[in-house]
Amino acid sequence: MKASSAKGRPVIGSLPRLFALAVKKLPAMAGGYVSLVLALAAALLMFFTAHRALETKAPASLRIACVDNDASSVSSELVSMILGANGASVELIECDSLDSAKALAEGGGAEGILVIREALAEHLKNGAAALEYFPSRGASSAQAARELIAGEAVTLGSRLRAEAYFENLSGRAPSAEEKLALEKVYTENRAQEGSAVEKTTVFSGSETEKPAETDLLGAFFARYSGFAAFVIMLILLMLGAFSGSRDEKNCMERISSYRSGRSLGFLSSLASLMLLGLVILALSLIPSGGASLIQFGAGAAYIFCASSLALLLGSISGSARAELASPLIAFLTALAGGCFTDPSALGGGFKTISRFTPQGQYLAALEGETAFIAVLVAAGLILLLLSRLLARAAKRAMQAR
Repeated sequence: MKASSAKGRPVIGSLPRLFALAVKKLPAMAGGYVSLVLALAAALLMFFTAHRALETKAPASLRIACVDNDASSVSSELVSMILGANGASVELIECDSLDSAKALAEGGGAEGILVIREALAEHLKNGAAALEYFPSRGASSAQAARELIAGEAVTLGSRLRAEAYFENLSGRAPSAEEKLALEKVYTENRAQEGSAVEKTTVFSGSETEKPAETDLLGAFFARYSGFAAFVIMLILLMLGAFSGSRDEKNCMERISSYRSGRSLGFLSSLASLMLLGLVILALSLIPSGGASLIQFGAGAAYIFCASSLALLLGSISGSARAELASPLIAFLTALAGGCFTDPSALGGGFKTISRFTPQGQYLAALEGETAFIAVLVAAGLILLLLSRLLARAAKRAMQAR
């Protein structure tokens, strides 16, 4: 009677039962409660370490050799802004040529070389690359210096564009009071939209001789949100391999005695992965100190898409093979998606390619392109449909034997 009662009831409609099954399945996916707790603890430790490394502001003291090829009031203003940026102790050493700056850097007198290109104002107004930065060999401040300089250059470029727009409309240059009003509006907008450094490329490849044994800080652009996206994808893909394991198949056979039991088993796997993904997302937000509504919405959509991809990979492969492929897939999609690079700096359509990866769509949503939240959900639904079709095809093949 008890079994027939269970079979006659649509278990799929019971959300509490689905949630309970998802919670029970989660440690099985991870290989036990101990493995699950250790994985979460390791993820939290990585998040704190990455946040400290990637979000560290400018160093306490930074010496940079500066070659000003523009020699204008605009370049002088940029230098003043860099010197007073975020209260950082920055020293810009003026050099009359790249050769003298190179000699200073090689002698240990500077941690990098900043080259201000000619026609600085026009480059900044048009959003073109206006600066070059050469970190000295072995300097650990390259990323911090680049972000500090880029942030001030973006700010100055926005001011120049605002003044040019005002002049086009009114036919005259703005007064001192009007300049202050324009700057206030920009500052408020920047605070609402977040950092503009990730949205604008102000550095370019060198058109002059590079200092010996130094590399231009180019496309590499690590950011905390990209690192978190990589960790979430990696863990979910590895746990998704459980859906193709023998244990999961045995579980599906047992649960098939219930009405819509196979659907319940499939959805519980999805719920387990999403539950774990949300926990990891919450852990990633601890070092950064919270999240906005956009961050939460984009994160949830990304986790849904990543969980769907994990189920698809698990459904087409056995446990061992899926686990071997998972790190490679997570890394390649993270690399193409811009987790560790600046796609706009690579050119050749790399930015477009990044928009076809879950990580690229997630990062684009975080940067204000909220339409990608819907794209992530749609992609997740397509992946789920493919997983379901493959699972049914596998079941029919087994029954035909």
